[in-house]
Amino acid sequence: VSSGCIRLRPTDIEALFNMVPRGTRVQVINDPVKISVEPDGKRYVEVHQPLSRVESDDPQTMPIALSKAEKAFAADGQTDRAVFDSAVVRRSGMPVLVNVGESPSAVSLTPAAAPAANKSPFKAAPISSVN
Repeated sequence: VSSGCIRLRPTDIEALFNMVPRGTRVQVINDPVKISVEPDGKRYVEVHQPLSRVESDDPQTMPIALSKAEKAFAADGQTDRAVFDSAVVRRSGMPVLVNVGESPSAVSLTPAAAPAANKSPFKAAPISSVN
């Protein structure tokens, strides 16, 4: 199972294959968590399902170990920790704005964290990989 740029449509794979000379060195980066502070101060986290080591691994529930830099980013006072943690659980592969006060109001992504009276139309669902 792969994440990020390796997930391509068959026609895109064929086009890329035909453009790259045989023997070209490639580097696969297995880093499921990416963090960024943009020049305008916006803070983003992007979390992908980690690469499986064996076929029986479930990339949606495999633990993700955060680096020191990622832990510091999450703990920073400018980062909305609840939104950051939800992005890690969800693993959507999309950049998520995590600035305190700028993030969309938190819609719980985990049923255990949702208040019992929450009538939100959104429901948590496992994210499956796209092949």
